[in-house]
Amino acid sequence: EVGEVRIEGTQSLSDPNIQLYLIDGSPVQPTTIFHGKAFNCTYFQKGIYLFILRDGEQIVGSEIVVIKE
Repeated sequence: EVGEVRIEGTQSLSDPNIQLYLIDGSPVQPTTIFHGKAFNCTYFQKGIYLFILRDGEQIVGSEIVVIKE
C-alpha cells in the first residue's frame, strides 16, 4: 500500500509534510499521481527517485520526482 512505502526508511509518501516535485520543478500532490496505485521506487541520487506506477501487475506509468530537503 502506498502509505506503507518509506523513502530512505524515514519518510512516507502519505505524510502531508513531504513535498514531491516533478523533475522540471513543478509541485505535484502524491494523492494525484499515486492514488489507487502501487509503485516501486528506485533511488537515483540524493532526493531524486523514479517511481514505477502499477495497477496490479500492469505498469501504468512512471514519474521522476525530486524530494526537496
